Amino acid sequence: MSWAASQPAGGVSRPAGLCVFDIDSTLTRQRHADPSSCGIPLRKIPNTPECTNCVGNFPPTKREIVGLHTYPAPYAASAVQRCLAQNYAVGIATARPCRGSTVDARLKWLDQIGLPKELVDRDPATGVPTPGKNFMCAASDHPDNVQKKFANVKLLMDRVGVPASKTIFFDDNMAALQGAKQNIPGIHTQVASSYCRGQWCARGCGLTKDEFEKGFAKTNPGESPK
Repeated sequence: MSWAASQPAGGVSRPAGLCVFDIDSTLTRQRHADPSSCGIPLRKIPNTPECTNCVGNFPPTKREIVGLHTYPAPYAASAVQRCLAQNYAVGIATARPCRGSTVDARLKWLDQIGLPKELVDRDPATGVPTPGKNFMCAASDHPDNVQKKFANVKLLMDRVGVPASKTIFFDDNMAALQGAKQNIPGIHTQVASSYCRGQWCARGCGLTKDEFEKGFAKTNPGESPK
């Protein structure tokens, strides 16, 4: 399978580690997420900005359940900022194709929640959000994309010069996490939307603070990000 990748930037000092994030039900949450599935009070579950038409190629039954829109995970933007504050590089690995209206909608939304340039850049002529150098996506729509997401995680590791022992991969899909574990020895993984037990569910909350803390600590045994 062919995977899209952008060229590494030169002249950048090596980061202390790498945080890689999935989008669906990791940086986003489903509209039916609630205090029970998130493990936090209702007031801490964000409702804006709405990711309009971001659901994409879901089976009709799922689309009817969740609708066309998703929302920020409780700790999405904060997790990215905390990784950067610890001198960790950040990347996105999604199984979705690099082209099309769904990825365009997601890039616009990722820009709205304030993610850095390496994840969401802008076309200098139009100002339209475009994939940043560390935004990794699939070359085409294929059923194996989830299981083979590890290939893009490995490309990110090679690009930023970070070993598996200092890489943490956040994803709600257990198949994606297992694929990374099996193909990248020593990598650390952390399930998001843990209420859903590694599978899609309509109440997926996306990444919470507790899930982030648990995952990040795996790259720094005995420590926690400040």
